[in-house]
Formats: sequence, C-alpha cells, structure tokens
Amino acid sequence: MPLLLGQIDSACPWMAGLPYRYLDRCGSTNAVLKKDVASSPTGMLVITDEQTEGRGRLGRTWSSEAGKDLVFSVLLRPAMPPEHVPLLSLAAGVAAAEALDRLPGLAGRVRVKWPNDVLLGDKKVCGILLESHVKGGRLDWVVAGIGLNVNSDPTTMLRHLTSAQKEEWQGKPQPTSLAAELGSEVQRGTLLADLLVRLTRRWMRPDPPRLLEGIRRFDALLGHQVEVFTGPPTDLLVVAGEAVGIGPAGELLVRDLDGETVRVVAGEVTVRTGERPRE
Repeated sequence: MPLLLGQIDSACPWMAGLPYRYLDRCGSTNAVLKKDVASSPTGMLVITDEQTEGRGRLGRTWSSEAGKDLVFSVLLRPAMPPEHVPLLSLAAGVAAAEALDRLPGLAGRVRVKWPNDVLLGDKKVCGILLESHVKGGRLDWVVAGIGLNVNSDPTTMLRHLTSAQKEEWQGKPQPTSLAAELGSEVQRGTLLADLLVRLTRRWMRPDPPRLLEGIRRFDALLGHQVEVFTGPPTDLLVVAGEAVGIGPAGELLVRDLDGETVRVVAGEVTVRTGERPRE
C-alpha cells in the first residue's frame, strides 16, 4: 500500500508515517512496533494488510478484513506528563473524525465516543489503542494503534467471531465500515495520507484548549445520561449522570445525581437506553 505523504509540512520535526514499515500480515502492529521501539524514530509507522491478533481497549478483540481496512501503529515520544496520555487518544479520535467528516456522504454523521471510539451514527467505524512506557517518572514513549474499517463487510466480520468475541460486542456500538455506510469502496491510500497529516498536527500540539474545541464538535456523549463502569472483569459502577464534556487532561466529565461533577479518567461508558441528549 503506497503512502502519499506530500501534504505534510517538510519543516515538521517528525511526521506520522515517516519512516514506515509495511507488512503483508502480522499478529499486531502495536506488538511489532513495541519490539523495535528502541531503534525506531518518532513518527515510525507499522502498517499491515492483515492483522491476526488485533486488540482494543480492556483486552477486547479488534477484527479487520485482510486487504480491506486500515490497521497501523505510530510511535510517539511526547514531552508531557504520563497522566496526560489520554489527550493523545482524544487527539487521534478527533483527527480520524476530521478525516472522515470531509468524505462525501459522511459530513455531520461522525462522532467521537470517549475515550477512543469513532462512530458513524451509533455504529463503530474506528478504534484506537494507546500503550505507553514510563521511565524514571517520565513518559518514555507511546505507541498508538488505530484500526479503521474502510472496505470490509461488518456482517461478514461478525459471523466469523467466536462466541466469546460476540459477547464483547453486547451492549456496545455495533461495527460498520465506510463502504457499508457509503455504498461504495473508499481509496485507502488517499484516506491514510490525509489521516496521517491530521494525526501529525493533532499529536504535535495536543494543547487542551485547541483539542477541546475539536472534541466538542464531535462529542457523542455530551448531554446524554450515561453510566460509567470500571470494565472487565469487575464491571463496577463508577458514576451515573449526565455527560457534560471533556476536562483539560482528557477526562470525561459527568454530573452525578447529586449535581456534583465527577472527573472520569478511565472506564467503560454506556448511554442509558432511550435517553436523549439535552437540547
């Protein structure tokens, strides 16, 4: 798959996608990049046409169709406190949303569900997984894995899931793809080039005010009544209430039943069935 990176400003100190390593097939692009992190420069991209051991948040499975989707990982070395890593995840979500929103037929349909799901309507089209390493109390590196369903058939993907994997999707946004939503295939190389440009810009300057302005445009949870759980294996309720935005460190803000605003830094969010966002 050729990378068309001419749109990136050559004055940037680094660029997502340069250099890059293409693999016909691998277990996990995150795992491949983490193995070579010591010898890889910032912006290094590992991309594959077939990923056999893809993972999402909380250990969940991420499936993609060989030769149809975009599956890649990028190496970052951000100068920020470890607790601000969620900002990078949000930045990736906003960059992906911006890239998809400009596609004919998708404008106004793209949403970002905290912390890292990109949706088309109420269906999931893109997942983001960040893995980081802290050394001496400082953030050493971050590997950002992104899976974007481009030309795959989501019904075929679901049919091939195991029983355990199908359970992971229960109560979650169901998968979709760009082709399924648009009715025609999307050129992956062009989309990848645009996405890498936007990722570079967002990751290079993940300042909260600018990022929060971007997330507000696509926020899928704002105004909804939500429940936040710890995630498996315990799935304990953390807070229930109204999602009222994103905090300066990338945390989800929920106004609980007592009217107090709770800052959530990690968890699994469920929108209460039948609830509508406040006008």
